[in-house]
Amino acid sequence: MKKNHNGLLESFIETIESSKFKRELWLKRVGQFGLDQALGEYDRLMQINSYRGSNDQQIRNQ
Repeated sequence: MKKNHNGLLESFIETIESSKFKRELWLKRVGQFGLDQALGEYDRLMQINSYRGSNDQQIRNQ
């Protein structure tokens, strides 16, 4: 696995270890579509959540 994917994989593992619901959800995705696609979806979701968080912070600061 490429070096730049290590952080993503570590974050993914922490997420699936954080709750039974998240573990079942993401492991089901891995089983259905494979690890690479599930990680891609996870990465996009984290980027969207990060973007939303930064927008929420800007709105609160106004």
